[in-house]
Formats: sequence, structure tokens, C-alpha cells
Amino acid sequence: TSSDYCAVTAKTNRPSTGPVKSKSGGSPKSVRSTLKQLTPYVLLLMTTIALVLGVVCLIKLESDYHELKSVKDELIAQSNQVQTLSKAMIRLRGAPATQVEVFRSGGWGVVCAAGWNLEAAHVACRQLGYERA
Repeated sequence: TSSDYCAVTAKTNRPSTGPVKSKSGGSPKSVRSTLKQLTPYVLLLMTTIALVLGVVCLIKLESDYHELKSVKDELIAQSNQVQTLSKAMIRLRGAPATQVEVFRSGGWGVVCAAGWNLEAAHVACRQLGYERA
């Protein structure tokens, strides 16, 4: 730029001896040279930052994995409790099993035939651990 070079100084009116270094740095050749020297260090710094971020992400992923695993284990335990509770709340009675009874309000009661259909029978059988009615 024009500020980097001065042909004649204003006070002495004598010609300049060449390019004058600007206050902001230096000649384009010295800037390029400095950048070439710094390039390996900049790459090393960027690689180090990337590695640190990668490690942080891995730690977060591992933490999330263990949290999800504990949630999954808790849900399985709750599911097992529900299945046990379901089996305890319904039973078959008779020989052969001709009646379905449910536990309600502290006692066992027979399910009446009104509203009972094959879909309800499938539900009852699944609660008892059978695949279907």
C-alpha cells in the first residue's frame, strides 16, 4: 500500500532508501516467512484443540451411555414388577379353567360374560403369561 512505501521524506526532501516497514508489521515477504514458520505450531494447536474436544465428547457420550443404561435397567425392573402385579391380579379358576377372576377391592371376583369377547380373552391370557387365548 502507499503507506508502506515513501519516495521522499517530507522534512528533508531526500529520497528514501527503499521500502519502509510499516508500524503494523513488515514487508509482505517477512509476513509470509513468519506465517510459514508459524504454520506447524498453528496446526499443532488446532490438532490439540480438536483432540481435547474429541475427548470431552467421548466422556459426555460415555456418561450419557451409563445414564441411559441405568434408565433402561430401571424400566426393565418396573416392567417385571408390572408383569408380576398383573399375574397376581388375575387368575383362572375351575378344572378345566372355565372362569377368570380378578383381584379387586381386597377380594377375588368372577368376570361376568357381559362384554367379554375374544379380545378381552387375549388380554387376560397375555397377563397370565400365555401368548393368546
